[in-house]
Amino acid sequence: MQRNYSWGLGIGYFSLNKTEGIAYFFNFGKLNNIYMNFSSTEKPHYLSLLIEEEQLTAQTAPDLKSELVRLNALGQKNLVVDLQKVEFVDSSGLSALLVGNRLAHKSNGVFAITGVHAGVMKILQICQLDTVLNIIHNENEIEDFIIMSNIAQDLLDEEE
Repeated sequence: MQRNYSWGLGIGYFSLNKTEGIAYFFNFGKLNNIYMNFSSTEKPHYLSLLIEEEQLTAQTAPDLKSELVRLNALGQKNLVVDLQKVEFVDSSGLSALLVGNRLAHKSNGVFAITGVHAGVMKILQICQLDTVLNIIHNENEIEDFIIMSNIAQDLLDEEE
């Protein structure tokens, strides 16, 4: 049995489809899926966040930013965002990744992305973000990269 619930906000209204478990926001007749699908896996030295979307765009990036801020506030210093299912990224998606990178650096942690498709890598290269973001191509290298980065940070802290 499908149930839909709607409520107004002055600028539009929300509709919740109980069968699908998805909320939609209707604004001036336009339908936007407002929830981004992702899953997280706790690893020994980091948290892996798998983006379960084909596009990281203005519609989904705010959810990623919110999750990155929430995880950072909870004390998660080391984070790897897995983009293996993401085939397209726009400027909002790039901004979300840069937020994660900035938050990790401020907390002396590590932010990295992995599973980058060729098209997404081309966008990162054009924007020269391949020189800013830690991009790990092999999943087996993630743990080593995190450990080595933490050791380097500890050595820097000792010098100060």
